[in-house]
Amino acid sequence: MLKRISHLVVVLIGVLGCTPLPDVGENRTEALRNATYPEFIPLNELPTQPKVNRVAIEQDVQARLARVNTKAKRLRGPVLTPAERSRLKSRRTIVRGQVLSPADRQRLGTRLQ
Repeated sequence: MLKRISHLVVVLIGVLGCTPLPDVGENRTEALRNATYPEFIPLNELPTQPKVNRVAIEQDVQARLARVNTKAKRLRGPVLTPAERSRLKSRRTIVRGQVLSPADRQRLGTRLQ
């Protein structure tokens, strides 16, 4: 198996080595042919990086973190109001598929049939 793969790699390298490459000079425009080389600048004359205001960045990150934590705390709370929760608990027998009493069946009417 390894011998087959090595033969395949050799053939693939041979095919890729015989592929003619396009001439780069054909794609250049006249303006590019006549362009001058860029000017070299010594390293000590390069412009320096702007100073980073780490205090402002830290304050921004802390403010974002506080907003995300507030939103997460709000989302962790109960979704249902106490009235909705009690109403759903009273109808739990319907949801679980238990047999309804005749009074419940009459009260609900034909909605479950």
